[in-house]
Amino acid sequence: MSKRAAVWGAWAVLAVAMAVLGCSPDRPPQPADGLAPPPLEPAAESAAKPEPKQPIPIEVPTESGPQPTTIPEVKLSEALRATCKIGVGDPLPEATLPAADGKNVSISDLRGEAATVVLFWTAGETDTSKKIAASIVADIQADAVSAYGAQTVNAVAINQRDSAETVAEILTQAKVGFPILMDPSGDYFSQVATERLPRIYVLDHDGKIAWFDVDYSETTRRILKDVLRVIAGDPQPAGQPGSR
Repeated sequence: MSKRAAVWGAWAVLAVAMAVLGCSPDRPPQPADGLAPPPLEPAAESAAKPEPKQPIPIEVPTESGPQPTTIPEVKLSEALRATCKIGVGDPLPEATLPAADGKNVSISDLRGEAATVVLFWTAGETDTSKKIAASIVADIQADAVSAYGAQTVNAVAINQRDSAETVAEILTQAKVGFPILMDPSGDYFSQVATERLPRIYVLDHDGKIAWFDVDYSETTRRILKDVLRVIAGDPQPAGQPGSR
């Protein structure tokens, strides 16, 4: 057999094999069942973006809280109650006392239209006791007179035993604008109690005791604010006449 004949024979065998297998050099292989492959799905442009998280609201606590509706009951031990000569519902004894500037003043003339805060106090002898006294009268200035205005809620501080110079020093430290009366002998205080200072009383518009405490602390201050809200309503907004 010639070389050319051998080549043509090989091509003939290859052609027969391709025909049997259904293939051709010019056509891509088909699936066995003769169906065209499904078209490819276009790729997603990008994965779905998660929805932004909504901010969680934060409750900001307010200073006011639930408003009191009744005046708290005065709770004292038997020993402390024994020091009291007057109590809730009693009128504060009337008197005319010298003010820090030397003028005589009637206590009833100093009452506010809604309420009056009366403080019996002494500065003491030490620097610490004087700072505490200044802090107390400053609190009353802020929580009563400045918060409501002196016409609505006034305050009176009746000092026991201190000199005029000591009282003037306290007034300068506390920047007090309400009247300070002097009871150097303690005669007026003896109509109210037997002992224990400071004492704080809240009088209603008739001059009767609505609430009192025989001490002064942060609890006393908080309850005092509640009592004034019950009697005189909410304090004036800041910036209003008479407000802090």
